[in-house]
Amino acid sequence: MTLSAQDASLHDDGLRIEAITANVPALVFQLQQDADGGLKSLFTSKAVKAVCSEPDPDSDIPWLPCISNLHPDDRTSFFDAMRLSAQKQTHWNWEGRVIVPPGDIKWINLRAVPRTVTDGSTLWDGIILNITLSKQREDESLHARELLEKLSGHVQSAREDERTKIAREIHDELGGILSTLKMDLGWLAKRMHDQALLERTQAMSQLTMEALHTARRIAADLRPAALDNLGLVAAMEEHAATLLGQRGIAYSLIPPQQEVELDDQRATTIFRIFQESLTNVVRHAAATSVTIELMPTTDALGIIISDNGSGMDTDRIPSFQSYGILGMQERAKQLGGKLNIHSTPGHGTTVHLQLPPASAENSPP
Repeated sequence: MTLSAQDASLHDDGLRIEAITANVPALVFQLQQDADGGLKSLFTSKAVKAVCSEPDPDSDIPWLPCISNLHPDDRTSFFDAMRLSAQKQTHWNWEGRVIVPPGDIKWINLRAVPRTVTDGSTLWDGIILNITLSKQREDESLHARELLEKLSGHVQSAREDERTKIAREIHDELGGILSTLKMDLGWLAKRMHDQALLERTQAMSQLTMEALHTARRIAADLRPAALDNLGLVAAMEEHAATLLGQRGIAYSLIPPQQEVELDDQRATTIFRIFQESLTNVVRHAAATSVTIELMPTTDALGIIISDNGSGMDTDRIPSFQSYGILGMQERAKQLGGKLNIHSTPGHGTTVHLQLPPASAENSPP
């Protein structure tokens, strides 16, 4: 039988479309849902084997591309997305898993455009991509991120332990030696009659006193004794007085209305974030006043540090601050908390730290 010119043209177009779709690295499909909800596949490109699986010739179950292989845990989200697309005539975009014989699991991404035909059925023209490799890489990246976070937490903990150890050795041992030396020099000065030797002894006593003050300052920077002896609020007050008060920056610390019970890790984390925030104020903000407020509630602990300084564009944080801020955010995250920075140029900066209760420490932020 000879084909008409029109039929021959349609036949050529069909062959051309089939050749194109066969070489596209995705499954091209046309799916129809009848008014009664029944599904049938109108067209499936030859890439179906690479994405899902081929139909079982011995099966009496109607085969649809990939749909017949849906992972049981992903079937509900698949049909919910399809139903929403049909009802609202919006793009159907879905990611999920399919089980490919003999039992391999693949990830696919389905994208389709719906249209309603005259008999009330819905027709989708779309593609299905095999995204298994990208999902594997995403999982590997997530795993690597989790390992880095654990490593960061371990490094922070080890660093704090080492700082505490060094601070105590400086404060107790070196401080004790210098204090004894200072007393011995004082005893010696009282018994000297040679003016030149007396002046030299007094100069040595003064240097010893300066060395003692330096040792205590270094020990306090490493680990403030007030944090262990008097608690978080006292340590914050002491640090603010030293860092801000001595520079003429007015500050007010609003203590919590109720007692705050914190373990050592949480108290140290809060203090280090507070310490870094004040350091940024002194170095970069050109502020004249700072307000520090602790706000514990039944389900969270909030710390707010506000200054009236020059502020900054938080979308373009200067490089000299980025590592410090990143460190603050990582410390908060390790305890399941969040650290937000609100600032605009010329209108100061507010650092808001929120930590969950100790019992929720391991829950996601």
